[in-house]
Amino acid sequence: MVKSGASRFETRAATDPMLSTTQAADAASLKAAIDKAREKATAIAVNAESATGYAKRSAELLARLAINRNQVLDLSAAQPVLLNALNDARTDIVRLPAACSGGLTVARRRSAC
Repeated sequence: MVKSGASRFETRAATDPMLSTTQAADAASLKAAIDKAREKATAIAVNAESATGYAKRSAELLARLAINRNQVLDLSAAQPVLLNALNDARTDIVRLPAACSGGLTVARRRSAC
């Protein structure tokens, strides 16, 4: 959100597809601006089925990194998200942290040294 069209972000938004600006002040105008920004960035709304698929794939990749004892990426950064997954209503998502938990323990021990 910018106060005027003279904002430096307006100039960047003209050439950056991931940046959108608005001067909207009310909820209806803001919703329209968000939809326009989503369209500009070619992002689509994610439904529950797609979100579950992305979560499963992410956990699978995280588990692979943990199993391979990845030394480049800090896997402990994913710990809060995995713990939050335990509260999810979808049983497929609740099971995901178990596949990654061993690797996170290893990563935490390694970073403590």
